[in-house]
Amino acid sequence: MQSIHLIGNLTKDPEIKTVRTVNGDKPVCTFRVAVNRIGKAGGVDYFNVTTWEAQATNCHKYLAKGSEVAVQGEIRTSESERDGVRRYFWEILADSFGGVKFLRSPNGATRTSEPSDAPQHAEPDAPSEEPVLAGVGAEADSDIPF
Repeated sequence: MQSIHLIGNLTKDPEIKTVRTVNGDKPVCTFRVAVNRIGKAGGVDYFNVTTWEAQATNCHKYLAKGSEVAVQGEIRTSESERDGVRRYFWEILADSFGGVKFLRSPNGATRTSEPSDAPQHAEPDAPSEEPVLAGVGAEADSDIPF
């Protein structure tokens, strides 16, 4: 298991779903973070982030497209090939280590307090036996939102 720590901006609003697990229904939130590369080459890397339970509820409630976040978690990689071009994708399971820290809202204002961990109820979205992690293998966003 490899861990990663990064800082970046959300490329769109987070999405939340409720999945059925052996231990009951649980909210899962997914979003994509764009991270600028440092150095002469520059560029942007995109990471799909998945959070569960209270962290998922808070991410969905308090984050929006353009929000700056610090993410720490377990990294998983995958690859696919389309039209002869091999692409690599990274997914971060943020609850594994440090989770998600909210740094700045899209309007540039710094958060003055952390959101509560009070659980919120999410509407079920066709629950399945195994959770499907949105964003894995998705194309990189064509425009950078910030």
